[in-house]
Amino acid sequence: MAMRSQKFSLLPAEIRNRIYAYCTPVHAHPEEFQGLLLASRQIRTEYECEALKVMQQYMDEIKRQWSHTQEIRFAEPKTFGDLAKITVQLPLSLYFPKNRREWSKGESYDRTRLDLCLGPLYSLHVSKLTFSLYDDLGRFVNWSPHAIPSGLLHDMLSPICGLQLPRPIPDGYLREFRIHDPVHIRKLEYNWGNSKVAHSTNLNSLVEADVETANFFLQNSGRFQEPLGLVQNWGRGADSIWFMMREFGNDRT
Repeated sequence: MAMRSQKFSLLPAEIRNRIYAYCTPVHAHPEEFQGLLLASRQIRTEYECEALKVMQQYMDEIKRQWSHTQEIRFAEPKTFGDLAKITVQLPLSLYFPKNRREWSKGESYDRTRLDLCLGPLYSLHVSKLTFSLYDDLGRFVNWSPHAIPSGLLHDMLSPICGLQLPRPIPDGYLREFRIHDPVHIRKLEYNWGNSKVAHSTNLNSLVEADVETANFFLQNSGRFQEPLGLVQNWGRGADSIWFMMREFGNDRT
């Protein structure tokens, strides 16, 4: 091992960096590159630095393609171990009406969606991809718990469950979310995180919202484990739900 690491360290820095850049979750799961972490202190330091830079650039590109004025956030990876989990924070104002009477349940389906720029995240080789919400409104006071973002949830699940498109809907609200590469994430989680902001809203509304969100998943549970689906198991917490993928190796699609 020592002799091999010495030979590798003699390669030009540019070539080493190109190797490091390839050995990221863009191409395979991080545990497949443990040899680089164990080779030597120098190689480990170089590799970790370059891998973090590549993944930061990957997330920056998604931010660049994000078309809304509200910010999209990512939990910033600080160590190599952080690369195994990607957390996306979506702005609450895009997916929930500001007033209880503003959207009906049908409108919440038509008017909420997962942006196309987020599709490539499903093809990352990571242990967990989490979608969560952050409060960019500064308050939940007038939030309608009955108008959950069902369009967003439909799009979020479609790559792993093969959810069928519903009845025709008005022009301009067609479901556009697609992924073009195989799914490689091992676990998908949606965390609506209402308990984290309970201090800023009506507790009864939070309970109603949790029930409504859970009901969406329960009503679609028959599709989670279809023969052609990717879901092996799923479960929910107080304000989150997760889906564990089947292991299909290189044949996962």
